[in-house]
Amino acid sequence: MAFVRRTVPVDPGDFATSQLARQYQNSIAANRSPGDIYNITINGGAEKAQLPSFVAAIAATKDALEPDLAQQKLSQVLAEARVKAGKPKLRTLARAVTYSESMLSRVFNGRLLPTRDKLEALAEQLDVDMSTFTTVWLPLWEAANRKPAKPKPAVAQTEGPAEPPPASECFVCAACKGWIRLIDAPGHIEWHTSLGQEQFPIASVTHLRPVGQQKPKTALR
Repeated sequence: MAFVRRTVPVDPGDFATSQLARQYQNSIAANRSPGDIYNITINGGAEKAQLPSFVAAIAATKDALEPDLAQQKLSQVLAEARVKAGKPKLRTLARAVTYSESMLSRVFNGRLLPTRDKLEALAEQLDVDMSTFTTVWLPLWEAANRKPAKPKPAVAQTEGPAEPPPASECFVCAACKGWIRLIDAPGHIEWHTSLGQEQFPIASVTHLRPVGQQKPKTALR
């Protein structure tokens, strides 16, 4: 990706001794004053270069940005860069980056994330310098391109065999060997009676014995 470097004179001072100035100091010609640095403004103009405070914040928190939020912020940055570049026609930009107008419109509206090569092509067409691209555009693009963490699948709880009711509350039917709750005993006897088993009188649980006991339980009246 080819970016055009520009040098502009700026007043020395706090900015000349800042971290950004030191970063570019090695690239400044020997005959330049300490205040001459590369222009990092996104419109390529010859005004005093300043590093927006949000740039450092983006670089520091790109991993914490949600992909959707990062994509929206990136679309805002792209739209601002287009305005500062003189707002070139969408058709012209689309042709230059080999996108359709509709796709490029979705990029600027935050509904489509461009590929890395398309992002670089846009930066070149909008005359965005390398510093802005690497400190603003790229971190936002990387954050937007990061897939959100998938929620851990819930562990399916396997249903084991149903535990029988407490022994003090149930009986074992002498006829069908089923676990019968004491409260359900009359209905169970009625079921046996409906099958023609007359030895099971409805009002009696003579043939039901408590769990753990061998002798039949005395009939309940």
